[in-house]
Amino acid sequence: MRPRDTILALLLCLCAVSCAPKSATLSPSAKPVAGSRLLTPAEAVFASLDCANKPLPYLVLEENRLTPNPARPGDELLHRMVYAFCPAPGGKAETGVLTRSLFLNGKPVFSDVTRDFAVAPGRTAVDAVIAVPAAAAPGTYVYAVEYVSNSEARKRKLARALTLDEKLDLVLTGKP
Repeated sequence: MRPRDTILALLLCLCAVSCAPKSATLSPSAKPVAGSRLLTPAEAVFASLDCANKPLPYLVLEENRLTPNPARPGDELLHRMVYAFCPAPGGKAETGVLTRSLFLNGKPVFSDVTRDFAVAPGRTAVDAVIAVPAAAAPGTYVYAVEYVSNSEARKRKLARALTLDEKLDLVLTGKP
C-alpha cells in the first residue's frame, strides 16, 4: 500500500453519528462508542448563553477533542464535539453539511462528508469513532471539522451564517 493510501485510510472508519443513550468516554479497557445525546435543554442554553441578545441562529462549539492524543497506529480514537445551539424564532433544529478532514503537512489526505447532519436546540455531545490504520505514518496531522447549515448553503448572501470551522492537531507516534 502506498503511504498516501495508508494516510487516506486513516479516517475510513469514521462512524456515522447515531443516537446513543449513554455517553462515550474512554478508559483503558473500554472501546469508544459513537452517538449523540442532549446534555442541556434548549431553554436553559438560551438563558445561559444570553441568546436573546445574540443574532439568531447562534451556534458555538464548546468542546472539540480527539482521545487519546497522541495516538499510535492501530488505536481507536474518540472524536467528541459538544455544541450549544440557539435556533431562530420557531425553535427548530437546523440541518447541514458536516465535513471532517485530515491534513498532513498542509495537504489534505482524507475528507468525510455527512449531509443533513442535524443540529438540535440545546447543548449536545456528539461522538464519532476513528480507527487509525496500523500502517499509518507517524507525524502531526490536522483534523478539521466544518459545519454549514443547509439554509446557509442555499442563501450564501445572508448576513447571518450558521457555520463552525475548528481544527485539532492529532499526533501519531511510531508503531504500537
